[in-house]
Amino acid sequence: MKTFSIFAVAAIGALLIGAADPPGSEDRLWEHRNLGKAFYENPDTHLQAVEQLRAALELRPNSLRERINFGIALLRAGQVEAGTSELKRAQTEDPSIPHTWFNLGIAYKHAGDYDNAIEQLRGMIRLVPDEPKSHYNLAAVLRSKGDTQEALRELLRAEQLDPNLAGPHFQLFTIYQRAGDKVAAAKERQLFEEVKKRNEGAAVPEDMEWSFYAELYDPPEPRPSAETAPTKYKDQTVSAGWNAANSHLELIDSQGNGHADLLVWSPERAVLLKGGTEAANGSGLDHLRGIRDIAIGDFDNDGLADLCVLTATGASVYKNNHGTFAKFLDLPNTAGAAKALWLDYDHDYDLDLLLFGPQPVLMRNDGDGKFEEKTSAFPFVKGNALDATVFTLRGETPARDVVVSYADQSGVLYRDQLNGVFEAEQIPALNPGAASVSAVDFNRDGLMDLIVYKPEVL
Repeated sequence: MKTFSIFAVAAIGALLIGAADPPGSEDRLWEHRNLGKAFYENPDTHLQAVEQLRAALELRPNSLRERINFGIALLRAGQVEAGTSELKRAQTEDPSIPHTWFNLGIAYKHAGDYDNAIEQLRGMIRLVPDEPKSHYNLAAVLRSKGDTQEALRELLRAEQLDPNLAGPHFQLFTIYQRAGDKVAAAKERQLFEEVKKRNEGAAVPEDMEWSFYAELYDPPEPRPSAETAPTKYKDQTVSAGWNAANSHLELIDSQGNGHADLLVWSPERAVLLKGGTEAANGSGLDHLRGIRDIAIGDFDNDGLADLCVLTATGASVYKNNHGTFAKFLDLPNTAGAAKALWLDYDHDYDLDLLLFGPQPVLMRNDGDGKFEEKTSAFPFVKGNALDATVFTLRGETPARDVVVSYADQSGVLYRDQLNGVFEAEQIPALNPGAASVSAVDFNRDGLMDLIVYKPEVL
């Protein structure tokens, strides 16, 4: 039997060992950014978000990112005049950032300043023509000005872009009803009722004034330490006796301290390597046998990476206590699952579980330590799943798609339509038998690519 040893190399070492700490101001900047984002996402702490993002702007007064986020936070906290001023200043400096156009459009809409709202929302649509809520809000403003025909065109476009939104169907229903078009009105009312029923009980109710661009502006930003640190490679055997045919490894910040460890597993054992080099004692994983898969995800939002472990008996969730894992619960009716994937499928800020196998299962995380079986809500394609990864087809939206490879058919893209709705599409280029799929922006063009590995016998 072939065996292999685990080597710590620079690609991992850059994370495992780390570069020198960045300057203190950089640390404070990221602290304010992260706290600001956390406060912003809680409707009860918008004023705290303003203070944190103000502090970030004071540290980087020439940063468009900080100014835009400060402006958005001011709007959300009800300080409309100040927020509008910050966003207009940022837009003047760089009119290519959609966040300024969308948020100013909504702010002017609320203020009844319809001309400026139309200007901003049309500017938003020029930048991002496929965002349905921009078309919807433009239609709402146009209707308020009495331009029903132009509003109708915008609503039809919004409906075309996302048929799973109830708002456009209802507005179209009212327009057709007032125009005396009973057939069209009846059709739109039926569509509205269907969407409304489908979304009953949704964790996040539909909000037609909230989109990806109402979130804080968070562009990719290289850290100075990553730009200046020289790349160094060092080979070091850290664990031996692993079968290359069925062993796996993943980076994991097991202690929540910003330093990566290495989780290695095979059907026979699982080992946590602290810092990527030292086997951890008392990890809580030493007893695991018959492992089919391990997926890493923070199911309880405590900042620590937890685990879903698949064995022949089913799926179990293991809670992380700063590097020591303990079984939290066994998930019922999951025997036979071969691949696990954490995904917030309904966008309620709690990671759910997709379990692939002969009988695939969706387990929804209720957020209070309980998981509820919701398999009917996901369009699983039957097949022998080999691997699955979260994919982003539309990076400008909060949608998080899933790509799955199969042994007996071509791959499948499960496209996130938001509001807990997914659609399955075949990927003919992803041939059967791909043992590994990973989502990476390989050529750095802003679009996610797939790296696929398929074993071949020579």
